[in-house]
Amino acid sequence: MLSGAKITLRVLKSNDLDKYINCWASLSARGHYFPQVVFNEVYWKKRFAENGLWGDDGGHMVIVNVNDEIIGSIFFFKPQLYFSYLEIGYIIFSEDERGKGHTTEAVKLFSRYLFDTKPINKLVLNINPDNAASKSVAQKCRFRSEGIDRGAVFSHGEYCDIERFGILRNEFYRK
Repeated sequence: MLSGAKITLRVLKSNDLDKYINCWASLSARGHYFPQVVFNEVYWKKRFAENGLWGDDGGHMVIVNVNDEIIGSIFFFKPQLYFSYLEIGYIIFSEDERGKGHTTEAVKLFSRYLFDTKPINKLVLNINPDNAASKSVAQKCRFRSEGIDRGAVFSHGEYCDIERFGILRNEFYRK
């Protein structure tokens, strides 16, 4: 577990799985900027049975509040075999829990964990340029804008640009 002031990050427990699947299945919980790709219950349960949704090249943790209630998810994956970076994604499932600093705290905790445990030089966040809240999270966590990937994602019936934010290992540990 990774504990912060307001939230804790932990791997999924088997009794979390049904709630987690339901949260991910709710398109309305994703807001306007999160991709609308849906995975079914069989997909999630198979992956959980294989490795608990945690492995060397990708994994999911739940973001829980002080009452151990799931309020979101943070995850990482390796986009290409030859890159020495990982991409981080995140979502707060309930609109009522957004804007309270949970995501910023989760990204800081998760970034430290990944840099402390993985042989990587960089972490990346890919954010819709219109998503001011996520861009604010990136900046508060000292990720720097690295440019726009034009028309990179299909979401809500149209191709959208993605702004890449990155932080290098030495930048993360620099005070």
